[in-house]
Amino acid sequence: MTLMLPDTHKRRAASVSDANGTAAPACGSCSTDWESEVFVLCGDDRAVLRQRVQTLSDFLTRHPSVARKDLAFTLNTALVSGGSRLAIVAESTADLQARLDHAAARLAEPHCKQIKDARGIYFFAEPLYPQGKLALLFPGEGSQYLNMLRDLFPHFPEVQAHFEQCDRISIQGGRAKSISQTILLPETATPEERRRAEQELWRLDSAIAAILIADWAIYQLLLNLGIHADALASHSAGEFSALTAAGCFEHNDTLVAELFALGRVLRQQEDAGEMPEYVLLAVSADRRAVVELMLDWSIDTSHSPDAVCVAMSNCPHQTILAGPPPAMATVEKELFARGIVCERLPFSRPYHTPLFEPFLGPVAKMYEKLGIRPPRTPIYSCITGQRFPDEPEAIRRLSIEHWVRPVEFTRMIETLYADGVRLFVECGPRGNLTSFVQDILRGRPCEAIAANLAHRSGVTQLNHLAALLAAHHVPLRFEHLYERRSPRRIEWQPSKRYQPSEATVPSEADAPRSERPRAAVMRQYLGVMEQFLDLERELMTAFLARRCGARGAKVRPFAWPLLGEIVRHEPRRALVMRRRMDLAEDLYASDHTLGARNASALDPSHH
Repeated sequence: MTLMLPDTHKRRAASVSDANGTAAPACGSCSTDWESEVFVLCGDDRAVLRQRVQTLSDFLTRHPSVARKDLAFTLNTALVSGGSRLAIVAESTADLQARLDHAAARLAEPHCKQIKDARGIYFFAEPLYPQGKLALLFPGEGSQYLNMLRDLFPHFPEVQAHFEQCDRISIQGGRAKSISQTILLPETATPEERRRAEQELWRLDSAIAAILIADWAIYQLLLNLGIHADALASHSAGEFSALTAAGCFEHNDTLVAELFALGRVLRQQEDAGEMPEYVLLAVSADRRAVVELMLDWSIDTSHSPDAVCVAMSNCPHQTILAGPPPAMATVEKELFARGIVCERLPFSRPYHTPLFEPFLGPVAKMYEKLGIRPPRTPIYSCITGQRFPDEPEAIRRLSIEHWVRPVEFTRMIETLYADGVRLFVECGPRGNLTSFVQDILRGRPCEAIAANLAHRSGVTQLNHLAALLAAHHVPLRFEHLYERRSPRRIEWQPSKRYQPSEATVPSEADAPRSERPRAAVMRQYLGVMEQFLDLERELMTAFLARRCGARGAKVRPFAWPLLGEIVRHEPRRALVMRRRMDLAEDLYASDHTLGARNASALDPSHH
């Protein structure tokens, strides 16, 4: 399970039905023109790279109608290791040229150590790879959303093929309709049909099946893109996918059928009322602070059925609690009274707490049927925060305990970082784990990026993923992006070799004719603003890192940056806050601990 973020954007795609009325992913003819492309340039050093950037910009000025896919194919399949790299994601040649010009100006600034523009410009003077390792993170239940991955079907056969395999197995297993019909909606679906589909997607068996399908489909896509992990990890139910990717299970029809069968049995128990209803609450504070507050309020935190348990420690700004409705109502009231944002999750299953122990029978039975092998790739447990053992029986025991022990995602990420991982790729939908990692490792050299987001098309997010990793010198098999698109190589460089320039700042004579003089002034202005943003980023990173304090220090859960008076809070829809920025106030709050609290200190308006 992973905390859900609302799907507020409509995904573009359509579904079709086969002769049996079963929803099947729409493929049709593969479009060779994508809404965006990734372009990677490299040079022996930074000066050569900047010169190549200028050369490409000049080429686009002369050939504005060049096919983007041909240019991307030419650049990306001729990369060499080492040197300096710039990666750009662009939706048109005009966008590409504008971003090239912007990047050229930034590269000319000696103090510029990185360019990380959300629009799609990536450069790192000190790339994290290969000195740093790369880990794949598999999300669990709660990351699924309607129509996920559908826009990848026409371009990547491995994604559609996995959905088709799971459709066949789900029908053979007794589902009234295929699993893809649960995930994918036609464009003509009414609001009521969408509401019912959302509810069904969160039912226990559908939720588990959906997230495991998406995780594995994306994993196959990343493998074909040449991404090979040094380590594997997961969150909650994503552990099934991580163990399979590590080689502990063989991925075949039997494994998929067993996982689907487990979901059906657990759902039957839930529908029969055998699984008591609990409330799961996401709290915007770390585990230590939440537990201390509950103890002060005399909330029962034992392992009894009436207790409130910590189910997940996701990151410094999110802890998931589980407990019976009366006790959770008290916790929720107390938290809101202190300005601590919390939100009820849209399901009531007490995973990762002792409350789930009575329902472990089907889980243990499934693991008895599966042959478990030692992992081929190091894999980390999200309940111990450490590497999995190599012995199959120890793996089986830990995997069963996984369901009744709290998720220690923060501890696991810290262990991965201590073991040399610097690049974290979320191998699944939505991108929740990426946010957790960024929060946990705030202020330290690392990158976390999702392979798929609910609010961005699958192709464009894949391009951003490839761009960021390529800028960090991760080897990629870019050919996979063009295998069904009939690209051709083009000549974009002049026959005369360009020599590295001694200049670090472009002169007026160096500027393209089209940008003299007004555009040159604007470019200089944007460069100054970029310097300002770089400085602001460094200051905020240092400030936020300081707020986290020393390991083990107690920090007030209600004193987070930018969080003051809560003006309006609509769960899963909107959060409006009012915060007066005050350096002295924030520095005081960062040093103030729970040990010195009193009635006025617990009031966020006190300072």
